[in-house]
Amino acid sequence: MNNHSMSNLSLDYYERRASTYAQQTLTVNMGTLIREFLALLPPAGHILDMGCGSGRDAVAFLQKGYDITALDGSAALCRIAKEQLNKAWHSMPQSNKPTYRVIHKNFLDIDWQQKFDGIWACASLLHCNEESLPIVLDKISHALKPGGVLYVSFKYGQHFRMDGEREFLDLDEARFEHFFASASSLHLKRLWHSQDQRIENPTIWLNALLVKQLI
Repeated sequence: MNNHSMSNLSLDYYERRASTYAQQTLTVNMGTLIREFLALLPPAGHILDMGCGSGRDAVAFLQKGYDITALDGSAALCRIAKEQLNKAWHSMPQSNKPTYRVIHKNFLDIDWQQKFDGIWACASLLHCNEESLPIVLDKISHALKPGGVLYVSFKYGQHFRMDGEREFLDLDEARFEHFFASASSLHLKRLWHSQDQRIENPTIWLNALLVKQLI
């Protein structure tokens, strides 16, 4: 296996279409999911936005007072996310501003230890393949503080498939249980379906909130 959790095909897609993808996703309203996630986090904690894309959700967390590390495998999307975060940060009141940084890195290359209160992996781990997902989940578990919270979302289904120029690992409840069984320190808090927020998109999503056990 190469050292990329996301296939080169998918990475190339985001690198070439970063601007278009950002325009399509920047205004999608993720407020309900964000509130579910933040309700389990301490105020003013540190969040890793894993697969930050355009920076949409990282900006929302920053504006709510959380320190942000935003990570993406696409250098072009990292540049867009940094612009969005920089703009948001400068528009905030001067006192007690949270911090942010944007990192261009593949998921398999992360090596943090008990650093984050929350990890937000919104529609990002779905580009892992069957071999890399358990490895990435182990790295996520190590990166979370005890009691830390993970949010993930996958397109609902039962296959690893090609869709256009990208590859997707779809999960239903049984496949979720299979892949997440290896992440023994992550305890499932909630698993549920949601409709895509874009009206023209019929995708059903499988969402999950997991909490890392206390030592």
